This record gives sequence, structure tokens and C-alpha cells, in this order.
Amino acid sequence: MASNKDNIIFEKTSFLQGSNSPFIKDLYLQYLENPTTVPQSWREFFDGLDEDTETIQKEILGPSWAPKKNNTLKINTVEKDLVEDKETIINDTSVSQENYEKEKEQSVKAIALIRAYRIRGHLIANLDPLGIMEREYLHELHPTDHGFKKEDYNKKIYIGEYMDREYATINELLSFLRKTYCSTIGVEYMHISDPIEKKWFRERMEKKEKQLNFTDTGKKFILNKLILSE
Repeated sequence: MASNKDNIIFEKTSFLQGSNSPFIKDLYLQYLENPTTVPQSWREFFDGLDEDTETIQKEILGPSWAPKKNNTLKINTVEKDLVEDKETIINDTSVSQENYEKEKEQSVKAIALIRAYRIRGHLIANLDPLGIMEREYLHELHPTDHGFKKEDYNKKIYIGEYMDREYATINELLSFLRKTYCSTIGVEYMHISDPIEKKWFRERMEKKEKQLNFTDTGKKFILNKLILSE
């Protein structure tokens, strides 16, 4: 059984696992080698993890017997590729370094918002068909709690491979996350230590082609079985 400390480590570093953005992985590896070589906004974010760096580094690199991944990608190459993507999105206009730093900061905050819904969204799910249960909205599920302002809600934000899309606005994220985690199904899986199992649950919830769609007859059959079990 995983300890509470293990669960906290996995919660804080799960965005480094699975199919998540290799950009963040490489950036974090560079941070572990020399924190002063990464932008300040990212350095402050990684400082906030406040965990054993050796443990997290092993999570990224994987077991010693696994095929070695190329984690030596230089950050200037990653930034160049990312900037080229951004320039395509905004009709090939140049992006200043200051704006680019702000874009990366927005990405980190968007990832934190997504994680908040994956961790806490089930707490306000609509699980009471009689409408008796009172659901209190959680501050950590609101964009303002992550530093977003109203004028930011319709701006495209780069989220890499953290979700099944490369760019999204805050309004798009809220619509998707509330429908996925706060509707009539509540799911809690972020505490799972096995990254493969965690990814399976995430894909079943977030990928449309992996979701189950029951007919009215099927729903009545399931309800009947539930009543019999009671």
C-alpha cells in the first residue's frame, strides 16, 4: 500500500508521466541539473514541488532497464520549436521574449487548473437525482484561484500533450472539465500510484471514443440490478 508521502509525490509529479508534454520533462531535467538555466516562472513552479529531486528524476527517466529516452534535448531547441508553433497560430507575427515568458506561465497555470478538476472535480459532481444534496463550489476549481483574469478566458493557451489537444482557451477547458468531472459521474483516480492505471482512467473519462454511452433500456437494466443488490 502506498504511503501518504508517495501519494503526494505522484499527485505533484503526475504531469511528468505518460503522454504528457516532453517539453516540460526536458525543462525539468535541465532544472535539476542547473536551476539558473531555466526561466524564472518555471523555476518558481519547480521549486514549489518541494520534493526529493532524485525521486522525481527517476520518475521521468524510468527504470534503469528501460530503453533510454533522449532527455538531453537543449531547452533553446525546445523553445525554438514552441515559438515557431506560436508564430503559426498568430499568423507568423513575431513573439517577444517577454510575451513568450508570459505564455509559458499561462501554460503552467492552465495545467494546474486541469489537475484541480482531475483531483477535486468529483466533490461537486451531480450524484443526487433528488436534488437534496447541496454542492458547494470549490475555489480551487475556479480560474481566478490559479491567477487567470476574465480577459484571459478566450485566449488560446498551449497545454502540449497534457490533454487530448494542443491549445485551448480557459472557457473551452472549463466547459470540458465540468462536463467530464462534475456532471452525473464522479471519479477519483489521481491518488493511484501506477501511471498506466491512472492513464487508463483518465482516457476513459476524457476521450470521447473511450466513453460508454448507454441506451435508456440499458440504464433501466443497470438501475434494476442496483435495486436488487440493495
